[in-house]
Amino acid sequence: MARLARIAVVNVAHHVTQRGNGRQFILANDDERTVYLNLLRKYVEIYELPLLGYCLMSNHVHLVGVPRKSDSLAQALKQTHGRYATYWNARHRSSGHVWQGRFYSCPLDESHLWIETGGQTGRSLSAGGTLDRNHQKRNE
Repeated sequence: MARLARIAVVNVAHHVTQRGNGRQFILANDDERTVYLNLLRKYVEIYELPLLGYCLMSNHVHLVGVPRKSDSLAQALKQTHGRYATYWNARHRSSGHVWQGRFYSCPLDESHLWIETGGQTGRSLSAGGTLDRNHQKRNE
């Protein structure tokens, strides 16, 4: 059975999260986070997915982005996570899945934007894509 198509509401903020396969540490150090962020910056620009904020944890990511086209979210994450998986597998001399299943996403009501995502990520999700370095260093 084919899976259902992902629904993305254009011009509405979405909370996106994806975990490393088996909860493994996929963003364990500054080098890995830098590679991930460089890929993310490239593909959110190409696929028109402005980010309002993000949080990189050792074993998962949280993003809040606003898709400008119906496929912006899917394409930006497909490219970012696919290319990061290739990098991660090469770096760790591994193969197979790096990310656990499909990414989760849901549109956010503007009045609940920071409340809903804040409950998931605490103070680590900050406006404008700034990383809270203290939270980033904690392993969860």
